[in-house]
Amino acid sequence: MSLGEGGAEEETAGADARANARVAPLLRRAERSAREAAAEAQEVLGLVPPAAVLHHAAGQQLAAGGTRSKLRALAEYWRSKWSSRLAATVLRRAQRR
Repeated sequence: MSLGEGGAEEETAGADARANARVAPLLRRAERSAREAAAEAQEVLGLVPPAAVLHHAAGQQLAAGGTRSKLRALAEYWRSKWSSRLAATVLRRAQRR
């Protein structure tokens, strides 16, 4: 291995570490938001929608991976949150009628 190759690998590792540091607070907030929405759905529906549970579990697994996986985890947490919110909103509106 030449000196140039090692330097490129170090730069890539440094960029990944910086990206992970930037994504970490987003992941924490997204996961917390998904849990809050699930708690709201539990209160309104008496259960957490299965889709929300599955998306949350996928987010947890992806969050343990590399930067790309962490970005996918954000999307899964978002899907979990909106699955819960949608179900709770639909039931609330149905009860008003």
